[in-house]
Amino acid sequence: MIPAAHPIAPTILVVDDQPEIRRLVALVLEGDGFLVLTARDGVDALRIAREHVHIDLLVTDVVMPGLDGPAAAAQIVAEHPSMPVLFISGGSERFWFAANTTFQFLPKPFAIDALIASVRNLLAKHASLSAA
Repeated sequence: MIPAAHPIAPTILVVDDQPEIRRLVALVLEGDGFLVLTARDGVDALRIAREHVHIDLLVTDVVMPGLDGPAAAAQIVAEHPSMPVLFISGGSERFWFAANTTFQFLPKPFAIDALIASVRNLLAKHASLSAA
């Protein structure tokens, strides 16, 4: 008898140049059952995305020194075209991201429930688009 397969938790890459925010987001998502990889900036995120075969979702800050979130996301999505992206920022970038269904924007500061809901929503949208 073969044991029932356990579903593999989605893997999320979290990118933020502020260590406290990066750790908090990672802890919240890990506590909700996700596998989490973290990157300190856009360059680190590119390296991690290239090293890992499968990442289900990118959660990235928008404004970071060097390679910012949108530039890093563009390069990562170019290599992984179906990857959804959740942008988080204290700025007012929402208008730019609202037009794209595979991108969402969550303004900082955000509630833990809002983060989890946004992540689950994007993963569900991605799953339904992949199944279609």
